[in-house]
Amino acid sequence: MCNRYWIEHQVEKIAERYSVRRIRVTDHGPLQLFPDKPTLMIRLNDDGERELEMAQWGLVPPWVKDEDLATFIRRTAPNNARDDTIRTNLENKRGMFYASMKSRRCLLPASAWCEWTGEKGSKVANRLSVVDRPLFVFAGMWAYRDNPGPTCTMVTTDAIGKAAEYHSRIPVVLRDEGVDAWLDPASNPMELTALFQSLSDEELEVRALGIGA
Repeated sequence: MCNRYWIEHQVEKIAERYSVRRIRVTDHGPLQLFPDKPTLMIRLNDDGERELEMAQWGLVPPWVKDEDLATFIRRTAPNNARDDTIRTNLENKRGMFYASMKSRRCLLPASAWCEWTGEKGSKVANRLSVVDRPLFVFAGMWAYRDNPGPTCTMVTTDAIGKAAEYHSRIPVVLRDEGVDAWLDPASNPMELTALFQSLSDEELEVRALGIGA
């Protein structure tokens, strides 16, 4: 489960790397992201172009009632979407992630994410990243309602090998060959679940940041 990650690249760098045609955000310094806060996402706009914009991290489906919105965001809005839940939603053709997985998939740019190890009171923050990929993207999904606007969540899967030493779940990092398919509206959503894979030991890089870092 990911509750903290970093984006350490300029907007122009992200746009160039992932063939973004329209940028709707101003440049910024390094970002440290937490749930319910704005983050960057890449999605296809109505013209079929890749667009980079801000979205609140924590998916808020359009069917949430206005009177329930504040409580939903505070207690329910998922910043992580389990791959097994997504598969079940697709099979049943309903559920929290069904509509977003069908037609509102996005990329969430990142440099690294955080997982904690150790005992309470002396937990160590660990920076997890991808070997030789200082900029990568998580598989994400988005939704929209007038308030709070665009929101998003990242897909997680079972961690294997070294990754499982830090958490039982790991965000799905899309390899280059999966990026186009993930954004393609013609892709079969159930077939895309084959992309839900853990990083291998050779791909994962870990650096301890320190106690309480």
